[in-house]
Amino acid sequence: MEALEPLPNSHFHQARSPGRGYMKERFTKIDDENRVKETEVLEGGYKDLGFDVVRIRLEIVEKDSESCMVRSTIEYEGDEKLADVVSHVNVKPLEMMAEIIGKHLCQNKSTP
Repeated sequence: MEALEPLPNSHFHQARSPGRGYMKERFTKIDDENRVKETEVLEGGYKDLGFDVVRIRLEIVEKDSESCMVRSTIEYEGDEKLADVVSHVNVKPLEMMAEIIGKHLCQNKSTP
């Protein structure tokens, strides 16, 4: 059986990210055919709120030949003491990122 190469890590800074304002994540799945990306947060972001494990899944769903939507999922594991913190977990930062990328793609689509 052929050994798989490790997936790349990514680092990005997010102005409104919880915790330290940045997130370091490791890609655990990149499926170009099904347009799915899954990562596990290594540090920063929601990990800084005290969660043991934070996973982010992004799936691009085609609506028609000219548009698509991004289905975002955040999974987390942690102690029951974090019940008050759970209300802070949301996909708003991912939504903002998708909007920026969408605008960029639309602007560059019209240029040859």
